Amino acid sequence: MNEGVFPSQLKTGKITPIYKKEDEELLENYRPVSTLPVFGKIFEKIIYSRLYNFFLSRGIIFENQFGFRKNHSTSHALNFSVNHVEEKRNNKNHVLGIFIDLSKAFDTLPFDMLLKKLSNYGVRGNALKLLSSYLNNRSQYVSVLGEESEPLPVNLGVPQGSVLGPLLFLIYINDIYRCSTLGKFVLFADDTNIFVSAETKEQAYKIANEILDSVCQYMRHNLLHINVKKSCYMYFSPTKRNTVDNTENDLNLEIDGIPIKQVTETKFLGVIIDDKLSWTPHIEKLTKKLNSICGRIYRIKNSLPSQLYKQIYHTLFESHLGYGISVWGGVSINKLSPLFLAQKKCVRILFGDSEAFSEKFKTCSRSRPIQCSINKKGQISNESTIPHIKPCSICISLRKTGDRQVRPHRCQILGAEFHSRESTKPIFQSKELMTVHNIYRYRCITETMKIVKSHQPISMYSLFKKSELRDDRFVTPHSSHNFAYKGANLWNTFLEQSNARGKIGSLGSIKSRLKSSIMTAQHQSDNASWQDLNFNTFL
Repeated sequence: MNEGVFPSQLKTGKITPIYKKEDEELLENYRPVSTLPVFGKIFEKIIYSRLYNFFLSRGIIFENQFGFRKNHSTSHALNFSVNHVEEKRNNKNHVLGIFIDLSKAFDTLPFDMLLKKLSNYGVRGNALKLLSSYLNNRSQYVSVLGEESEPLPVNLGVPQGSVLGPLLFLIYINDIYRCSTLGKFVLFADDTNIFVSAETKEQAYKIANEILDSVCQYMRHNLLHINVKKSCYMYFSPTKRNTVDNTENDLNLEIDGIPIKQVTETKFLGVIIDDKLSWTPHIEKLTKKLNSICGRIYRIKNSLPSQLYKQIYHTLFESHLGYGISVWGGVSINKLSPLFLAQKKCVRILFGDSEAFSEKFKTCSRSRPIQCSINKKGQISNESTIPHIKPCSICISLRKTGDRQVRPHRCQILGAEFHSRESTKPIFQSKELMTVHNIYRYRCITETMKIVKSHQPISMYSLFKKSELRDDRFVTPHSSHNFAYKGANLWNTFLEQSNARGKIGSLGSIKSRLKSSIMTAQHQSDNASWQDLNFNTFL
């Protein structure tokens, strides 16, 4: 490192193709995964630490770049974007959200342009020489079914599977926001999103096309390619009502003269965003996904030890349920009910009375279309006045042989106990699990406090304002479902209802107090059924 040389033995990558989808005979249906020498990554981490601290101390990295940065995440990018759109809509502005997809951005980056940009940002001398040695004269080979190809040189792109690669790409694309000041750029690595606002719809489209022209020029100069087919845009109306607009068909956005499609919903960093910010499409899609996961868990449950059930729940189920929840989880309790039903289903499968659960399916009248031939006169009553149906010949034969097959429709007795489901409230309490409503409150408050205490991301930190009268409270903006309002409001409510006093402690102590308060409120009331106070109070 003192000599500015990165050893060539540590610059050879092993490419393993991993099958993705569709025809197995087509090479484009495989994802090339690169494996680099472990010792090379040790040196990379040292370089990364010094390089990142330098960029951070000089304020070089764009503040709205949320990818591959400490204390930055997809939730921050989503919350910042949604807050910006709602703020402009509240000011009666028309907003366009443009979602640009880049084709293989990490693989088309030229080394000489990257090194030139690093030099312009202040990385010079021996440090630049070291990075030049790191990038140049790299090679890779392909390993398939035990066979290895000859090594070939790599002349473009940041090294895949490396520690330094993501940071170098951030620096390469860092100046994209300088190509236009007419819109708000929100970046997550190569995901480029632009939000344009104006007083009229026509003006918003005009400004957006000007920005896209500038972005296209930037991409051409930097040898990056926009995938027009996967790029799209969304129009956010300043009012909640849908108004008839005769000019809508005449307005469109273009990239290099090619129109890009307008959508009413799209996947944005893993969350489905819609043009009304209702989050209904995302909740519907997530509910289907969680129900599918419940089916998979039910099939594999008996093959795994019970001590792993809680880990399975957090890994396979709650990880999907809680992703980006601080963005979309502020909706009403009724809107979250489909997710809560799926959550209760998963909890019953893993931690409930499994014998009773499976027995219901065995005796369910829908599970076997066999009709009993007995007539109506066969119905009798025993001493407890419970009506019974006289067994038919099929039932008698099954009983004699000890066969536990499903009984015919007419011979089944499905009382109230069969139709009543096991209460999940005691299960949530014994396993110390939070409901989806409380996961949202917990994540929202902890994310807020982490932003406030670390002052990062700086673009999110600016959304929160501490009270001048009490330094442990926040001034809440106008009422909304977005993160800026909910985070401040929930924190203030938590301090009031839990009777917390004094200065804000460490993040660890906040999480501990908050979790204890939420879990106590979640299980209050002796009633086994769920109540609204279990989801909206702190104790």
